Amino acid sequence: AAQACDPAAVPAAEPGQALLVERGTCAFREKALAGEQAGYDAVILYDNAPGALNPTVEGDPALTVPVVMLSQADGLALQEALAAGPVTWAWQSGSTTVENGTGGLVSDFSSYGLTADLDLKPDVAAPGGSIWSTLPLESGGHGSMSGTSMAAPHVAGAAALLLEAKPDLAPADVKTAMMNTADQLTWSLLPEQGYLEPVHRQGAGMLNMVAAVHATSSVTTPTISLGEGEAGPKDVTLTVTNDSDAEKVYDVGFESGVATAIPASNPEFFTAEATTGTSAEKVTVPAHGSAEVTVTLGEDFGMDGLIYGGWITLTGADDDLVVPFAGLSGDYQALTVLDDQGMGLPGLGVSDGAGSVLLDPEGGHTYTMADGDVPYLAYAFALPAERLEISAYEVRANGKLKVVNPSVGTIDATDHLGRSPEPELFAWDGTFSMKNQKSRSVKDGDYVLEMKVLKPLGDPENPEHWETWTSPQFTIDYANPRQPGAR
Repeated sequence: AAQACDPAAVPAAEPGQALLVERGTCAFREKALAGEQAGYDAVILYDNAPGALNPTVEGDPALTVPVVMLSQADGLALQEALAAGPVTWAWQSGSTTVENGTGGLVSDFSSYGLTADLDLKPDVAAPGGSIWSTLPLESGGHGSMSGTSMAAPHVAGAAALLLEAKPDLAPADVKTAMMNTADQLTWSLLPEQGYLEPVHRQGAGMLNMVAAVHATSSVTTPTISLGEGEAGPKDVTLTVTNDSDAEKVYDVGFESGVATAIPASNPEFFTAEATTGTSAEKVTVPAHGSAEVTVTLGEDFGMDGLIYGGWITLTGADDDLVVPFAGLSGDYQALTVLDDQGMGLPGLGVSDGAGSVLLDPEGGHTYTMADGDVPYLAYAFALPAERLEISAYEVRANGKLKVVNPSVGTIDATDHLGRSPEPELFAWDGTFSMKNQKSRSVKDGDYVLEMKVLKPLGDPENPEHWETWTSPQFTIDYANPRQPGAR
């Protein structure tokens, strides 16, 4: 019962016992519910990794036993004590303060950029993990939450403070001030090694409002998106503005963040540093004036698909400025969009009649087109897709293919699709829309489905930028008479 994900494996409780359960595999509510159903008076969850956590066991029906969450260290200590004999747990009133062991690091639930168009996001990081703050009175008045629920108001409040000090700032200038003065965060997976968190996960870095409010210099280009590296290094000219009464001199330098490989949902990590250069090692900015410096940024990794980057640093005697940059190595369109997912996708699917779809790698199934018995395409995208087109072909007696819906060419098409966190399904009911928008249905017969995907930022006129998959052959044999208009 270490994880209590199989209720049948949870031993029956004796009166007055609590169940100790490790995080992992299934949801917290499933674990707590298994403990309650086994007769335990309480459930004690403990983390399977360092750090703080704000779990929930909410759901219908509501649990009737208390559930608490321990840190990994406390849970393992309790587990060790249990190995030596019975442990008595005394519930006490009051509250306690627990240090967040991952404070100052990017939370493990934070996502990665870049955007589908290879723009650098996020812009800036803010405190968002296990934040104790006010809540609506109907939600208890105060509590601990994580995520954008806390990071977003941090940034909004910071913007209000910045505008209180500098009311003439335009919205873009507020963003620039926050990014220029941010502090770069240590890599959360190996915080003792001295690496910096990927730039496409922290942006410019952690918000530093004291520095932002007091800054008298700025860089008018707060972020640099290099795009794909196929065309080679890029020159970027930065304009540094000084609003103070004294001349300022900055040393120009570069810092690198950890690079990641696609897919961003489960990345591999690399210490791949950008190639950098600058037109000057120092930039002198006159009082109430500006100066320019040109930097050269690129990569020579010799592989496609590494997301890399870092920060241009401007280090002065009394203040520092940063500009984050990021790009994708090599050729974006050389990467594969259609993802196997370890299960042979894309694939033809057949309903099991109970709400699930089973893969049919060899094809040959006869679909009745009734009660959910229709052809399915199961697929997954490792990358965003510019366009998805699905076509159907009738297999003639001579083995040749005849396109269904020749006036349009497709039975379905969608633009701008994101990555697939899990396999996706397309169900075809045998219908298609012609150019005049009238709907028709195919007749009984043998068919194949074709899926075409335009790679991200791909040129639709370039055949190499498309991926194509054709299903195995299947049969349609309507159980019910076809609708009027069927051909």
